[in-house]
Amino acid sequence: MKVLAINGSPRKGNTFLAIEKILEGAESMGAETEHLILKEKNIKDCTGCDICFGTEKDCHIKDDMELEIVPKMKQADLWILGSPNYFNIVSAHMKRWMDRTDPYCKPPIFKDKKVVTVSVGGWSDDSVSRLSRSFDDFLICHGIKAVEKIKIKADKFREIKEMPEVLEMCFQKGKEISKMKIEIEN
Repeated sequence: MKVLAINGSPRKGNTFLAIEKILEGAESMGAETEHLILKEKNIKDCTGCDICFGTEKDCHIKDDMELEIVPKMKQADLWILGSPNYFNIVSAHMKRWMDRTDPYCKPPIFKDKKVVTVSVGGWSDDSVSRLSRSFDDFLICHGIKAVEKIKIKADKFREIKEMPEVLEMCFQKGKEISKMKIEIEN
């Protein structure tokens, strides 16, 4: 099984650590994993030109999104989408990636993908839930329902390093995700 983590955090803090633990759990069950950090990729903004809804089905912008990320998205059996909470929605890096998936909504070519969302933030439990709903709204456009939603409340940079119960939960979720996929394949 191939697991692709798409990380929208601009730093290697709580979201990064949570995803790493989930991937570690998946790897312990034999999954092949990759942690893609959007900040490190050249992804230009969607221009809203709608060329992708005409005769062209791919985006006309040729950057890391079209040349590297989309092929990896197509090959992966399961995606992990992670973002910190920015005003109750995803980060700018994650939103840019989301916008650039527009060519793949009509028809929804990713509708059979299994997706886990990781929503991390401080302030309040409600704000983390709103972040999680922004992932849900995005996935609806692709005809996808998350198979797992992980919500973590953490305020300080790398705070979950001092939260062994959260790290263990992430590791166990990675293992569960791998088992679930194996059961689906059989």
